[in-house]
Amino acid sequence: MEFATLTNTVWLLSLIYAAVRLGLPDAVTEVITRLTFIYLIIGIGFIVIRATKVIVDVCDVVSQKITANTVWNKFYDQLRPLIPLLRQCIEYALWVGVASLVLAQLSPLSRWAEHGPPVI
Repeated sequence: MEFATLTNTVWLLSLIYAAVRLGLPDAVTEVITRLTFIYLIIGIGFIVIRATKVIVDVCDVVSQKITANTVWNKFYDQLRPLIPLLRQCIEYALWVGVASLVLAQLSPLSRWAEHGPPVI
């Protein structure tokens, strides 16, 4: 998916360049540019959301190693079952952030984008 996102972004940027060079109306160039931004927001959002599982798992392993021979180990072992909940909370917050950024790009719906941070 990441390679397809990069490839499609290059095509969209080429389309913007062609629209400018051909002298198409500014409205057409603006629409293509906004669609490109939306595509990038969603594409990068998917990549970051997928990476949260790896990041949380790496933090878990590092935390286990740090607390292995300390008094904190028993506390960390009690909190470990909450790691899937943490991962889901981070993913949901990222989804709301991506949705807010997409709404900010759409003029008629941009006022709804300001509700994203309070939801997070």
